[in-house]
Amino acid sequence: MRDTRKTSAVPLKILAGKDLRKIGLAVLVVLVLLDLVVTHYRHFGVDGTFGFAAWFGALACFCLILLALAVGSLLRAPEGTYDD
Repeated sequence: MRDTRKTSAVPLKILAGKDLRKIGLAVLVVLVLLDLVVTHYRHFGVDGTFGFAAWFGALACFCLILLALAVGSLLRAPEGTYDD
């Protein structure tokens, strides 16, 4: 039996490269600007600052990258270990 459902004439475009970066950056900017209209309840003092989630997340990501580089350099096998 044949499928009689209509299909879209325009194929879905796969976003990649600069298009995806522009969309991601626009979403991040909108989310940080929305921080102006959200009521914050401070628990630790610094968590009530403007854009806390954005800068704290970026700082945590940067620290994790540095930690991964340090652990990778410690666990890396010396050059020529697996040569025959």
